[in-house]
Amino acid sequence: MQASYLYASGSAAILTTKLLSDEKIRRVAESKDTDEALRLLFEAGYADGVAMTSADFEEVLAAQMRQAAEFVSENTADRAATDCFLLRADYLNAKMAMKCKYARKTPAAYAYGGLFDGQKLFESLSRDDYSALPPEMAEALGKIDEKFFEGDRNPAVVDDILDTAYYGHVSALLKNCGSKAVKDYFAAEADTKNLINFFRCLKAGFGKETFDGVFAACGKIPRGFFDEMFASNGEKAAENLPCDEYRDFLEILLREYKSGVAMAESEARAADLKKKIMYSAKDNIEGIEPLVYYYLGKQTETENIRLILVCLKNRVDKKEIVKRLRESYV
Repeated sequence: MQASYLYASGSAAILTTKLLSDEKIRRVAESKDTDEALRLLFEAGYADGVAMTSADFEEVLAAQMRQAAEFVSENTADRAATDCFLLRADYLNAKMAMKCKYARKTPAAYAYGGLFDGQKLFESLSRDDYSALPPEMAEALGKIDEKFFEGDRNPAVVDDILDTAYYGHVSALLKNCGSKAVKDYFAAEADTKNLINFFRCLKAGFGKETFDGVFAACGKIPRGFFDEMFASNGEKAAENLPCDEYRDFLEILLREYKSGVAMAESEARAADLKKKIMYSAKDNIEGIEPLVYYYLGKQTETENIRLILVCLKNRVDKKEIVKRLRESYV
């Protein structure tokens, strides 16, 4: 292990300790208004003490995630592993860019912390220039163009095609990934996503074709399991589940499906499962995990702060804001 990489892992661990704790985030969420929230963030030392305003906080948040992505990208010793995480923002930006291209609009904002600059990505996609993009993304964008040319201009087409491409891209990267924790993380993400989407399809009366369009290909649960689930209308899900680590998750999911409520608790449990996987490996200074754990922590912190500020600006009830917050990585 090179000394420079040991230093990077140590630096990531230190940066993680500087993320805002759940207690501090909650205090900000309970602010009476946006100005008080911004003052509390300043006093907590967020963004190295940069004073944000209601007019520029999006720029500050974007800069924070850009710095986190650059830190990970510059210090990684396993690019296949870290690209799995960084590319997520690029695929989200590609979704926005394609929808705006065909609606003849400009994206109001971009996802933070990817490998590509959001504005430059939009400009390239607007010119139908996909030459600088990964082949997996470029192929997906070409499919979207074909669909729109044929008259299928449903925005869901953009989401489905790019989601499928993203998980296919991740699957390819994971073949060269040296981190078991990262592989387990994306397996858990794909499996829980597929289970949730299966029951959403059942609830909406959709069949296998619709499910195939949103299936994430990098999980442990084989596609054939879901064919059996469709045949039994989901009744044998718990009985036939091939992965014991998802039994508690599936129990919550089945309860929400049968009661007809939104699958919010299931989604929260899925996030917990992924966090636990990375948490168990975050102190492995000889691996990539400390960098990944810091990046995910910064991403969660950024999403929480943006959620709070946007909700306060729109006078959302404070209890509802707190309810929507995700647990910090500190």
